[in-house]
Amino acid sequence: MIDVLEERSSSRFVLLIAWIGCCALATIAAVAVYVVAQQVGRRAADDVPRALVAEQVATLSAQGPTNGRPVDGASALSSQSGPFVIVYDSAHRVVSSTALLDDTTPGLPTGTLDDAVSRGGTSVTWQPRVGVREAVFAQPWTGPAGSGVVVAGVGLGATEERARSVLLVVFAGWVFVVLALTAALVVLGRGTGGSRPAG
Repeated sequence: MIDVLEERSSSRFVLLIAWIGCCALATIAAVAVYVVAQQVGRRAADDVPRALVAEQVATLSAQGPTNGRPVDGASALSSQSGPFVIVYDSAHRVVSSTALLDDTTPGLPTGTLDDAVSRGGTSVTWQPRVGVREAVFAQPWTGPAGSGVVVAGVGLGATEERARSVLLVVFAGWVFVVLALTAALVVLGRGTGGSRPAG
């Protein structure tokens, strides 16, 4: 009888180890799916700023900053705001802008502008204030009137909302898998118990 009990205990231990391993794999897979989806969404947010910068750099390279104002008008920045463009000269002074924060153009960190010049372009997440997050791309320009950096961005609110939705779906899937594995463990555990021997 002792041998039977030891065999059952060993079987249950193996099942427990298998359950832990499967749960760990499910967790790793869930985290990987979320990270990939979040990164893909964040990189996609750079598409509009990159296109705006490319267009504005081409204009500035041909005409200079005076005739190269991005678009008419300016709008207040928020996480839900539409695209904006800021043109800086070589001294990092604002030449033109369609971005406002408290009725003034917010200044992008000097380090970001320097990186754009040294690398030929840089992509960052900019948070000029709490609750305002922007996907920003910056690229240097050179034209008849001088040189500088063009910055374009767009609010990350919609992108981050999609990321939260993906997180909820992934979490729900992870919970379902863990519950299914737990149910399988219980069923198999009962199966290894069998009927209690007499005597």
